[in-house]
Amino acid sequence: MFLFVLVNVGGNDKKESANVSGAVIKAEKATSAEAIEFAKSFLSHYLTWNSESSDIEERAEKMGFYTTEDLARELANVKDDHWNSALSRESILLKNIKNLGGNKALLTFQTNVAFTKTEEGLRKEVQQLSAKQQPTTNTASSAEPAAPVIPTTENFGAGSLAVAVTDKGVVKSITKKKFISVPVFYDEDTQRYIVYEIPAFTNFDESPNKENIESETAGLIEVTGVEVQEEIDFLNTFFESFANDPPEKLSYFLEDKTYQNGLNHTMRFEKVEESHLYEGKTKNEKIVLAKVAFSEPDTGIMLHSQYTLVIKQKEDRFVVTHMNDLKYMKEVLKQKSSVADSNEK
Repeated sequence: MFLFVLVNVGGNDKKESANVSGAVIKAEKATSAEAIEFAKSFLSHYLTWNSESSDIEERAEKMGFYTTEDLARELANVKDDHWNSALSRESILLKNIKNLGGNKALLTFQTNVAFTKTEEGLRKEVQQLSAKQQPTTNTASSAEPAAPVIPTTENFGAGSLAVAVTDKGVVKSITKKKFISVPVFYDEDTQRYIVYEIPAFTNFDESPNKENIESETAGLIEVTGVEVQEEIDFLNTFFESFANDPPEKLSYFLEDKTYQNGLNHTMRFEKVEESHLYEGKTKNEKIVLAKVAFSEPDTGIMLHSQYTLVIKQKEDRFVVTHMNDLKYMKEVLKQKSSVADSNEK
């Protein structure tokens, strides 16, 4: 049986402030990357069992690495004669972090758990299906058994991702999406992480997001026409180099060291699909919002990217000085806002 507390932590908790009255607070270990990986490892062991061969003592020993001694045995006692379970670390996605203070945190994950029927479970379902498919009429001795109904994910509850069935309609396995909150404590004395309470099922609103997020170029003055044609033409040259050239050659066009490795032939540049140019900090600087089409070299699949570039004219060529640099964009917007306020006065 599962030992879970049913709670709903939601997905809207705000991150804890890193600053109170000007005093910087050190990061909580319970919300660190190490804590997240620890909780993922715990879940992958906790939600993986084989009812036909698992030993509770062996599971309790594994659980003891992650939790307190009294909880280890409780969490290890998961037994179901009809289903085995498997959860890989690759099927665990962090959804929310709630800092509880005192080196405690509630880490919530999406898990895609694969449940597989045991031999006993398969035998039982075959018997049940055979009983359902027996002809019900007394007179028609030649009546054919009812055709098996092949179930799909629509025949199962919420969160059903995939189902595997035999040609007779027997369910062999089903993958389910579950949201689980794991309470984690970091013990500074032993320098170890601990799952200090029983994990809890929760849920998240996964309906489409209808909010529109304002573009980082909102508020800038767009420039069009002949005066920016050279910059537009440069975009093709730049993205061709960005996709193919080594760092020493790409640096001729790109000064932002964060991106100087380029794409290194991992994507093939196809075209600039759309571009908008805006006034920058100075007359010889332009902000460019570009939507670019690339293809995956081995499959030819078309994929799309969006980049915010800062282009400057330097001597006889254009260079990209900043690429997807939100901090610089904030500086540009702040300068434009200050100029606008001065003009109003």
